[in-house]
Amino acid sequence: SRIRYVSCPHEQLAVHAADAYYRTTGRPALVTTTIGPGLGNTTNAVMDAMQDCSAVLVIAGDTIRRYEGTDSFQEVRDAGQAQIFEPIVKRAWRVRQPHALLNSMARAMNYMVTGEPGPVLVSVAMDLFSYVDAFDIEPHRRRWPTCRRLPGSEAAIGEAVKVLAEAHRPTIFAGGGILGADATEELVRLAERLDAPVVTSMIGQSGFPNTHRLYAGN
Repeated sequence: SRIRYVSCPHEQLAVHAADAYYRTTGRPALVTTTIGPGLGNTTNAVMDAMQDCSAVLVIAGDTIRRYEGTDSFQEVRDAGQAQIFEPIVKRAWRVRQPHALLNSMARAMNYMVTGEPGPVLVSVAMDLFSYVDAFDIEPHRRRWPTCRRLPGSEAAIGEAVKVLAEAHRPTIFAGGGILGADATEELVRLAERLDAPVVTSMIGQSGFPNTHRLYAGN
């Protein structure tokens, strides 16, 4: 397989690594983990990715279909592991049938990078990991989004320019979107044009040079 696997000693570390990969490359990475405690160990890192708008795809093993409801092999009660993660991911899918796998994966990969990026979960019955069949992936391949961010409204940008031009003591609060858009140079030019101090969020700290005379901390 051309897929490159990186083995991590702990599931939380694996999600942190995927999170960092997205932040530094702009391309999402995925994490695979096993059922129950294996997925549960990712919780803190998934919450971190959610709060910082970082696209991470988590594929987790779920209860073998024929044993569902029998408390087999670390099954979360009533096969509820996907529901546990719903508050801390953009969306969670639970795949129980082969025909649903491609559609769920295509939707998950689209959803995590569209609009505000964030982590998603696809929880797959473990017996489907060894399922063999012929799948037509072409219709799903075409569903990859053409862009991760929609362009800003010209009217809204014009209004922002008007507000900045009329401001007496403007201050810029810069977040992680500066890093996601690779817009540090543009931010520096804007701050210097306005002679406006720049305050950054925790995640946006490196989005503006800390040695610049207009940097006001985070």
